[in-house]
Amino acid sequence: MRRFVQNIMIFIGIVIAFNCVVYYFAYKTYYNGYSVVPEKRFHSFVFSDSHGLPLAKYPEEYNVYNFSAGSESYFDIERKLLYLIENKYQIDTVYVNVDDHMLSRYRDNNNNTDRSVFYLTKNNTDTFTYIQSKYITYYFVILQPKIRTIFRRFLLRSVASIIHPELVKEEDWSTLSAEQRVVKSEDRKNYQFSGQKSSERLKISLENIISLSKEHNITLLGVKFPLAASYMDVLGDANFGADKVLSDSGIRILDHKTAFADQDGYFSNQDHLNKQGGKVFSKILFE
Repeated sequence: MRRFVQNIMIFIGIVIAFNCVVYYFAYKTYYNGYSVVPEKRFHSFVFSDSHGLPLAKYPEEYNVYNFSAGSESYFDIERKLLYLIENKYQIDTVYVNVDDHMLSRYRDNNNNTDRSVFYLTKNNTDTFTYIQSKYITYYFVILQPKIRTIFRRFLLRSVASIIHPELVKEEDWSTLSAEQRVVKSEDRKNYQFSGQKSSERLKISLENIISLSKEHNITLLGVKFPLAASYMDVLGDANFGADKVLSDSGIRILDHKTAFADQDGYFSNQDHLNKQGGKVFSKILFE
């Protein structure tokens, strides 16, 4: 019996040690940078998924805080907006991403709900969910399949960068051939628009964002980010309708999909701007 207890304690120790290693990795590469609290001097905010990341800190030149994050969904944006409201931020304007893919069902699973618990408050959830999400799941990271996957990819990419550096080299969109751009555009469309129906859960969160904005006298604006010409050709009229949800509520849409249709040098891939594109688009969006 004593031997059994010792083995159990050793096993628990190994699990805790491994969790600490993975948590350190998660904190440095996954959590860090996401759990940032904006300064209260900002009264305008951009909420977007990775399409907003190239704006970097350029919006701050216009007194706008870029609250974007890769894989951000309306679940996460709703939490962030509630956090700002409950912490007495004086919010004038919110720019929210309403790109065609934002209500796609793939976003139900590919989102930041594991990270945005940082902004979760006791006032907008029950006690059990609050404790489970904000503490147990957040810190015991080996329970999270997403982080395990990211950790595994990190290890594989690190090995690949040593053995075959060319395999992990970022491609420049402007240097790709027309055929390569079409292939990558089709891959992206198939990934983001594989289903025919939009996510009802995401739509509810978007409607909650609209209601919160109206309740607190916040000017809400929908934003469609620029897309490369090749991707727009492949995408056609595919759209899960986030823009329509806002426009049906009388909210203005700033549609900039075609803003850089003839400027492939402003893109890092088919639907994301590069640093230069982010700087120019910030000027267009906020001036």
